[in-house]
Amino acid sequence: METMTLFEFLMMIAAVATAVGITEIVGGWGRWLRTPVTHLADWLHMSWSITVLLWLIFYWIGMWSYSVLPITYVGQVMFLIIPTLFGVLAAYAVMPSETPTEASFDSRTHYLTRRRCIFIPLALFAAMSVVADVVIVGAGKVMMEPILLLGLLLPTVVFLILASTERIWVHIAGLAVTLATLLPFLFERTENIASRWLP
Repeated sequence: METMTLFEFLMMIAAVATAVGITEIVGGWGRWLRTPVTHLADWLHMSWSITVLLWLIFYWIGMWSYSVLPITYVGQVMFLIIPTLFGVLAAYAVMPSETPTEASFDSRTHYLTRRRCIFIPLALFAAMSVVADVVIVGAGKVMMEPILLLGLLLPTVVFLILASTERIWVHIAGLAVTLATLLPFLFERTENIASRWLP
């Protein structure tokens, strides 16, 4: 009988945390659909909820690159899980906590008033992802992946800017930049992910 490897055990924990965030976002969409009052969902708000969902899923997939590395210390385990927790917080913030029942509910207003609760956790999510790579992989190898670093550090800066302003054009531009760093991952070959940190 085969025993569970340490990486499989860690991925199970990360999968549960990721699933909580995914459930909150998709559940929020479901609550929206079930509401007796007809609401016009704001496209910017919905676009960011989809983007948070993509961040959670892509980060979980990206953790497969750690499968070839030895996880030696408990601290490494913590840094594997911590970024996911910030993603879950962003997922809770981006969706209304209850089913909107008032005709006056405005999706855009909800998004803008909750922007700090959405984007500060997202900034921490992206930043802690870099820290996790450094702790688990090593600074030397991480510095040899400038495109990967840019794909995480640029959104961190963008998220902090978005947390500080209500200007719609800034939020649209931030969405475009974030999607530009996320969507190319759809075309990443799976063997490249598995072998990213190999010598």
